[in-house]
Amino acid sequence: MSSTAIVLKQLTEQGELVTRHGRLAVSVLLFQDLATLPFLVAIPVLAGTNDDLSIVLAWAFTKAALVFLFMLLAGRWLIRPIIHSIARVRSQEFFVLATMLLILAAATVADITGLSLAIGAFLAGMVVGETPFKHYIEDEIRPFRDVLLGLFFVSIGMRLDMPLIADSWREVVLWLTASLLCKPLLVLALAPFASTHPGVVLRTGVCLGHVGEFGLLILTLALGHGVLDAGLGQPLLAAMVLSMMVAPIYIRWNSVGLKRWNFFDYRGNLKRQEIRAARVSGELDDHVIVCGYSRFGQNLVRFLELERIPYIVLDTDGDLVRRARTNRKRVLYGDAGRFTLLQAIGLTRARAVVITFDDTDMALKIVRQIRSVLPDLPILVRAEDLSDLEILESAGATDVLPQSLETSILMAAQLLLVLGVPHARVERDMDQVRRDQYHLLRSYLTDGDSWVKTVGGYPEELRAVHLDEYDWVLGQTLNELNPESSGITVVALRRAGTQLPDFNRDTAFLSQDILILAGLPQALDDFETRLRAAMPPDAKSRSSD
Repeated sequence: MSSTAIVLKQLTEQGELVTRHGRLAVSVLLFQDLATLPFLVAIPVLAGTNDDLSIVLAWAFTKAALVFLFMLLAGRWLIRPIIHSIARVRSQEFFVLATMLLILAAATVADITGLSLAIGAFLAGMVVGETPFKHYIEDEIRPFRDVLLGLFFVSIGMRLDMPLIADSWREVVLWLTASLLCKPLLVLALAPFASTHPGVVLRTGVCLGHVGEFGLLILTLALGHGVLDAGLGQPLLAAMVLSMMVAPIYIRWNSVGLKRWNFFDYRGNLKRQEIRAARVSGELDDHVIVCGYSRFGQNLVRFLELERIPYIVLDTDGDLVRRARTNRKRVLYGDAGRFTLLQAIGLTRARAVVITFDDTDMALKIVRQIRSVLPDLPILVRAEDLSDLEILESAGATDVLPQSLETSILMAAQLLLVLGVPHARVERDMDQVRRDQYHLLRSYLTDGDSWVKTVGGYPEELRAVHLDEYDWVLGQTLNELNPESSGITVVALRRAGTQLPDFNRDTAFLSQDILILAGLPQALDDFETRLRAAMPPDAKSRSSD
């Protein structure tokens, strides 16, 4: 049993979650999580019977199936109406307590029938997850989850018999080596069933080479029920803990051995992929390279085809690539993060590159690789949210389209057309927003709101300050105020609900104006205090004299 949490986090950080070995690893992890249940059923049975083991195990699994069916029916006809009734009370504390009570009740039912508490809790989570409130419940019990997960690892540490482990250090090393080496080889033995390259399967095995939380759960249950002797279980438990400690490093370097020692002709396989890509794209010139063939990429390709602009697409979803090739689309299987593959499909001859997936780390990697050799090639990047815009722009992206802002622009345009605004004016407004790099939308704040961003590695805020009739700054201009001396930039001035298009350093401030300021948090606090003063600072000094 490997750790789903560790593998997912590490592969995501490395940008390998959508690769072939990443997809295989996730598939095996999900199956491992489900395969935990039979062990949880079997361990209590193995601990306390002298009868025919096959009959006892069959009865235990029958009881588990009956409990599962009972929980399924109770969840549909009993628990779901109860949760709906509790939600109507509109008490957060009552809702959380009632949810915890349902989970404990399910665990108690499982315990009464001779199953483990863990199975009852699992079934309760499955039932609650089928309700419309599952996301709310997940958010509310997250603090409990973190605390209980910490408590679980504390209990694991308390089970370790350090003197016994010290005397059995050879067994600990043996078990650890067996896990880190034999599990990848076991996965490799299944390569013919995976219908993929052995090198990819071996990388999957390396990602799964450690032991995870469910393995610790099964082992501690076995030790607690006396199924395993302490002389065998303690070294194994210590080896499991150590394997989890080295797992991030082990996963991080999952491809080093393959590439260095050329296992299974791994480099040769990548080279052959590049040769095939070069053969397919050899006739293309002045074309567009599209990275990612998700729904966003497919829509983009349709427009390119309408305008008869040549293109080539890279994607790591094998099923998606096969369907696209069946429909005679020029879509190739490959990792767009491999610069040699981008060169093979004619990067130096390309007219533009478009990155359509929402993996910011991978997009940054691609942009930086391209910019290192082609400083003038247009690169368009789709961003998931506004926080990625400046990071990608600083890396060299020509245009970044934040999906959330583009959606709001399109909805605003449709609304204006419905309200009778001429089509030409709507297009002009949309073009203006895009030309200003969405600055108008990013600075549309109300008094007291702020938006944290990073500029040059330092945290900077955009903040809106509302001027009222008592502020001394009324009638002043930027030339007189000189905010730059305090490290502040006045980004925009909003008046009567709209942003002044002709705002300049000679514009006098009026009551009810909203200043959009940019600067470091402390500088903004000091400058706002200065604006709120009853009189200008120099007047205070004169009065004191």
